[in-house]
Amino acid sequence: CNNPLNNAIMGIVRVINKEYADSRLNVTDLIKSSDYAEDYLREGFKKQTGLTPIGFLHKVRVEHAKTLLDIYGKSQSIAEIAAACGYDDVVYFSKRFKAYVGVSPEFYRNRKEK
Repeated sequence: CNNPLNNAIMGIVRVINKEYADSRLNVTDLIKSSDYAEDYLREGFKKQTGLTPIGFLHKVRVEHAKTLLDIYGKSQSIAEIAAACGYDDVVYFSKRFKAYVGVSPEFYRNRKEK
């Protein structure tokens, strides 16, 4: 569907996919920069992606964190990986990671050694 709402949603998806590592990325600001009412755009976003805009941002960040944990293993700290994925707070990062993956970043990283 090539309609203006979908274009606005895909624009937000593109920005999130490109700038997820910036801890200052603010989803509410992205939504407000569209020409749509916040609630309307959030509803459309959820219908189109299956996630809220902030949920989508966390998913992108956590998927990237999983990749970094797989690539770098123990050569990067959890805090470094959190920062590389846009999280300034390692505790918050760990909570978001566990919410999506089901295990802590530390457990995820160590799972291969078993």
